[in-house]
Amino acid sequence: MRVLVTGGTGLLGTKVVELAQRRGLETFSAARRPPAPEAPPAPFMPLDLTNRASVQAAFERVRPNLVIHTAAMADVDACEREPELAWAVNAEGTTYVAEACRVHDARLVYVSTDYVFDGTAGPYREEDATNPLNVYAETKLAGERAVAMLPNAITARTAVLYGWAPGIRSNLVLWLLDRLARGEPAPAATDQAGSPTLADNLAEMLIALAVGRQTGVYHVAGATMTDRYRFCRLAAEVFGYDPDLIRPIRSAEISRPARRPANVALVIDKLRRDVPEARPLAAREALEVLRGQLTGRLPRPRLPDGDR
Repeated sequence: MRVLVTGGTGLLGTKVVELAQRRGLETFSAARRPPAPEAPPAPFMPLDLTNRASVQAAFERVRPNLVIHTAAMADVDACEREPELAWAVNAEGTTYVAEACRVHDARLVYVSTDYVFDGTAGPYREEDATNPLNVYAETKLAGERAVAMLPNAITARTAVLYGWAPGIRSNLVLWLLDRLARGEPAPAATDQAGSPTLADNLAEMLIALAVGRQTGVYHVAGATMTDRYRFCRLAAEVFGYDPDLIRPIRSAEISRPARRPANVALVIDKLRRDVPEARPLAAREALEVLRGQLTGRLPRPRLPDGDR
């Protein structure tokens, strides 16, 4: 099987490429920027999702049987500031990928977001009504509609992605650990809930879905539904920092361009039923996996003088 991973140099894409290779799949990476030197070696090609010809060229070169489409403009506030670019990447770019999958008869797994919901009635199941509150979510939902036109495709909605890979930008947990390592308090919202998902675990679940026979929409996320405040306290505890450095705040206290939904935790019963080999990790177990990956990469926790 020939697998094309779009966004193959991002956090999730790097994990998917690495895992697919370990599974013996012939794997190709395509992205806007080249991989970090320490990233898993895989044939790489540049990919501009805003350019139909660039997408077509990548497909012509690889002729994939399976495409895992992780590439996106995922900075929620940047999407709000640059809506035309967000639509070009997330909506039109996904349409180009879906078109190319149709031409090449390739199975498509598209990574979408919990933010397609408005957060007023969570936790959410796959069949619940969508109502995006920001540009990012609108563009990702448009991508879902393009993918739904394919008979053999999967939309995998995920949430609060975190983890570590060479050369990737920061995310919630890495930002938190950086502050805690410097002994600085970290604000976290008590009124914004979701299903935090370790990138490694998401990659495992995506590949389990991809090699099966399922189609349609699946919620693919971590097994723990929690708010940002409780999750950050748990992360501090797992990594050996003082959980009391986490400061509870309300979302309204954070000034950001894009609105965030309050509770978009995802119900993952359908995934568990249809793909029993996909094992969503609880938050503590996932954070312990990440702690193992980061051993030796983080400063030691700052302890009170009496505990040194």
